[in-house]
Amino acid sequence: MKKILPILGLCLMGAGLLQAQVTFFENFDSYSPGDFIAASSPLWTTWTNSPGGADDAPVSDEQAFSGANSLKLASTSTGGGPADAVLPFGGKHDVGTFDFQLQMFVVTGTGAYFNFQAEEAIGTTWSFQLTFTPDGLIDVTGDNGAQLPINGTFPLGEWFKLQVYIDLTANNWELFINDVSQGSFSNPTNAVASLDLFPVYAAGTSTFMWTMYILNISHPSCPTWMQR
Repeated sequence: MKKILPILGLCLMGAGLLQAQVTFFENFDSYSPGDFIAASSPLWTTWTNSPGGADDAPVSDEQAFSGANSLKLASTSTGGGPADAVLPFGGKHDVGTFDFQLQMFVVTGTGAYFNFQAEEAIGTTWSFQLTFTPDGLIDVTGDNGAQLPINGTFPLGEWFKLQVYIDLTANNWELFINDVSQGSFSNPTNAVASLDLFPVYAAGTSTFMWTMYILNISHPSCPTWMQR
């Protein structure tokens, strides 16, 4: 069952080069509560590449932004996990634009975390890490936990819109919460290859939900995964 719907998958000729653009939309409503995302969709995997295993993440109807479902990430200890869901972006991207938007819900009294991997091989390089604390702050770091010159705030216990807009060609990364910019910066690790959802918060447990995400990648070449 494919649950992520490709809206555009085109190689467009413009400015003398091939311009590839692809957009995905997902709200998890075509799944049943309890379905594990990597086991149910060929577009998702897990950190250990074990769909249906211990690090797969379930669809839940506990919270929803507009429909009935969301993807639930919850830790059972301060060490995080066991869920560790990964959404590959169809290769490594280091030029073009990358626009990632979603609705997110962080349960009051807990934290949340996710990152962008910079290489196709998971666990090689972390280009962007967001830690959401129980006091409503966002800590932004890069590879090896290096502090990046940006931070932000978010509302606890309610759905909020998160957007990461990246001009990879110009190396300009910008974070938005509810359409308000939290700042922009140049990233020493200027690439994205996948999304990693791992529920961890060092001072306590992590419980958060994701739904209704939109991913738009514009790249000045036609990746093999988009060719027909």
